[in-house]
Amino acid sequence: MSGPLAGIRVIDLTVAVLGPVATQMLGDLGAEIIKIEPPEGEMMRGIGPARHPGMAAYFLVVNRNKKSVVLDLKKPAAQQALLRLAETADVLVHNMRPGAAERLGIDYAAVAVRNPRIVYASASGYRKDGPERDRAAFDDVIQGESGLAAINAAADGEPRYVPMVVADKLCGYVLASSVGMALFHRERTPAKARKFTCRCSRTWSPSTWSIISGTACSASRRRGSATRACCRRGVGHTRPRTAMSAFWRPPTGSGEICSWRSTARN
Repeated sequence: MSGPLAGIRVIDLTVAVLGPVATQMLGDLGAEIIKIEPPEGEMMRGIGPARHPGMAAYFLVVNRNKKSVVLDLKKPAAQQALLRLAETADVLVHNMRPGAAERLGIDYAAVAVRNPRIVYASASGYRKDGPERDRAAFDDVIQGESGLAAINAAADGEPRYVPMVVADKLCGYVLASSVGMALFHRERTPAKARKFTCRCSRTWSPSTWSIISGTACSASRRRGSATRACCRRGVGHTRPRTAMSAFWRPPTGSGEICSWRSTARN
């Protein structure tokens, strides 16, 4: 396949959404993606609607442009097979919890011994050296803990999830971008190996401004003189930190969905 990453081989140990989104983007850019799956198949194969068994729509949406290899990584022979495959690769990506990678013998130290130039990318939910290191970080958990559900609150202040796996996708895009930057850096400093971690807690980053200004994780909201409101079924959602944060209802029967309300100064 042609593209800026043509000739780059990626070992894909990812599951669910975050990791597969990232590796799919790398494949779209020309990289060879070798997806490692357990004998029963990656879990997303069986979740949601499917025309054919083991080929659920959600799995297909985030796993195009990939080859597939079956390895039961709980078996020592399969672990060694993976390490041999890693010797031929430029990138290894996983979104396991740190302890799981260590138990399977495929943590950075084990892989780097076999291939010092490999870019080892891990996407975990929480800090490796923190108390939450082995907690599962599902999208709804991260939306809640990052304050995103609070920012998306209904007019009555009740937190609401964004109705898509936005935290996983956001972190997947960051992970793919980080792999590209690591590959670029490797070409500039070929003598050094590359390791980096992308955490789901990165979702805090775009929420930080709203959190410190009191518009997330808080029942109170500040008020002022201009409002941008996105109206769903007649109930407005304010844009944080605009001058006036009152909710607004469109005229009955107007058909308006999104509105920009401002003073003459704006």
